[in-house]
Amino acid sequence: GLDAAMAVAIQHGSFIEDDKQHVIFHRDNASEKLNITLMSRTGILPEADFYCPIPYEPLHIVTDQALNAEIQKGEEGLLDRVFRLIVEEIKFADPDWSQRIALESLNVDSFAQAWFAERKQRDPFDWAEKNLQEVERNKREKHTVPWRYVILRLHE
Repeated sequence: GLDAAMAVAIQHGSFIEDDKQHVIFHRDNASEKLNITLMSRTGILPEADFYCPIPYEPLHIVTDQALNAEIQKGEEGLLDRVFRLIVEEIKFADPDWSQRIALESLNVDSFAQAWFAERKQRDPFDWAEKNLQEVERNKREKHTVPWRYVILRLHE
């Protein structure tokens, strides 16, 4: 959604950063009728892409071997067992964040609530601006946020 909207927007105008580090979009004259609306069912805006090593580094705990071992134990409880592996992977990579959200106490159903709790307490646009500043700083410093990197690699 957001990536597609950005791709369309840059074809029809340009983003200009003002002196206060705010970004303003100026449409080209031929694109004055362009109107893009982004919607969110939850009111939560997506996170900005973040800096990370490419190619991806391997996971330490959620490996093919570990997943296959859990699959061999049968379907009953499989999701919970795999989630425990994910918890261990995140704790290994980012113990501070894990402790801050009480990761050890979460389950597959409560994880999303904990992940989004801080974001839901803040204005979505203020949060997005802070997130973008963090991402830009991390890119300059070549710093990878460990828990985010684990989540990204788990999708692969």
